[in-house]
Amino acid sequence: MSTTTQWIDLWAETKAGHSPGMLFPWRRALMALRQTGLNDAQCDLAAEHATTSGSLFGLAYILMHSSHHTGHAEQWELLVNTVEESDHSLGDWLECLEVMAAWLKTKGHHSNLTNICQYLECCSAATASSNTHTRLARNTEEMLEQYGFDSATRD
Repeated sequence: MSTTTQWIDLWAETKAGHSPGMLFPWRRALMALRQTGLNDAQCDLAAEHATTSGSLFGLAYILMHSSHHTGHAEQWELLVNTVEESDHSLGDWLECLEVMAAWLKTKGHHSNLTNICQYLECCSAATASSNTHTRLARNTEEMLEQYGFDSATRD
């Protein structure tokens, strides 16, 4: 068994917990994450903070369909640095990437993590300044529905 396969199995079992039915979705998401070319430490950080397998799929989808000229590792570092400056956790931001990836797929668009981070910074600021306890992912959905995402381009 390869080290990548062992890594995927270990994280899938950790994330699925006592839900055997969740092993397969987590394995698929972790496999997609590994295919992005992120290094071991970056993959570990993403896996550690992901709350759903869909959030890892969102990250992988955005990286793999990125229209940006920088590498995936550099885009990941931008995301981590942006998260550190925000009021939200990496897990919250990964949930937003799931929302953003679904929106981009539905619209037949793509973008890069740089533009997506800028958009999510606005969503994060709006969420932090509101008096409600809206989750960042929900606020991102609402912003996409209301305003769209001008930085996205057609596939």
